[in-house]
Amino acid sequence: MSQQSTASDSKFAATLNSNEKAELIRDIYKKHSAELLTIEEAQQKLILLLLGVFGAGASFLASGKTPLPSAIACFGLTLVTLGMIIVGWRYTKRRDQARHSVRKLLIECEKALGLFDTDLYRPDLPLYHSELKKYPQLGYWLSHTFWIAALSALGFLVVLWAPYIPQCHAS
Repeated sequence: MSQQSTASDSKFAATLNSNEKAELIRDIYKKHSAELLTIEEAQQKLILLLLGVFGAGASFLASGKTPLPSAIACFGLTLVTLGMIIVGWRYTKRRDQARHSVRKLLIECEKALGLFDTDLYRPDLPLYHSELKKYPQLGYWLSHTFWIAALSALGFLVVLWAPYIPQCHAS
């Protein structure tokens, strides 16, 4: 049987007055919003890095300014590509979980600050509409951009292996 946590469970919180609690919640909110930004920027950097690597590699190979890599080199580059995509996918999954958790914590801080309460900041209206409580479920679009990077990896592999596919040389 799980126990519900209550405000009285925290001796520290019990010693704070309402102004101190509000300040603490604002500080926590700032920390979580900064963490969310860090998480989202890290995901964007990963996507840009993968797009750059695979795009530049495919462009370089397709330019014809370099001798064709051997089949064994192509196999090695394929393994490296697959490794990068697998690590990127795992990283993206972890970032999604972290992003979701931080967004949930932000909503809890916003609730504690009364941003969803009617009449607290605006007459007859809440400052935040109730739809914003769904914020933790938003943001998955960023993880979907990973599949664009995976598509660029596939494009790289096509360009890499094209010289070894007989149909690609038909004139």
